[in-house]
Amino acid sequence: MKAFTLIELLLGMGIFVALVAGVIAIQAFLAQSEAFSLSSVLTTENANAALQTAMAELRSARQSENGSFPLEEATDQQITFYSNADNDEDIERVRYFLDGTELKKGTIDPVGFPATYPSASEVVKIVAEHIQNGTDPVFYYYNEDWPTDTTNNPLSTPAPLSQVTLVKISVRVNADPDRPEGELTLEPFVQIRSLKTNL
Repeated sequence: MKAFTLIELLLGMGIFVALVAGVIAIQAFLAQSEAFSLSSVLTTENANAALQTAMAELRSARQSENGSFPLEEATDQQITFYSNADNDEDIERVRYFLDGTELKKGTIDPVGFPATYPSASEVVKIVAEHIQNGTDPVFYYYNEDWPTDTTNNPLSTPAPLSQVTLVKISVRVNADPDRPEGELTLEPFVQIRSLKTNL
């Protein structure tokens, strides 16, 4: 019976340690990839849900309780309008805006008669995170001649409120900006029913 030499034993142990280290590294990589994929899916689903809510509210925008025009502000990274955002009897002032990498929603309930919307009572909450637009627009505005008229659309911002009938919301979502392969762009369009004239 032949015994192993010290060199053979050390060599065998070295190979075994290298194999174990390789398996651990692969497992760590797979776990990290799975965590990144899960985070990306959850971030995208959350952003999509927020946009669906924003679209429903914007689609049903209408005059405020004091008769103000359905849209109040239409800029690159903020839109303010009036809508029944909480399904009660009142029309709320609703504001969506980008704050860093967070999409936020501000809501003001009307008070008094004639109704006013005091800015101090605005309730702001985060509706989506990991938005990577930076200074790029979140909101694009179109008039009733879109898509035939591509010269004047999208409208320049701040958009002339009386011309806006269609809004595109565009957000780039990525839970880890250091991994650009995880970025996904969501770009839904929403027609504001009360402002559509070419029925």
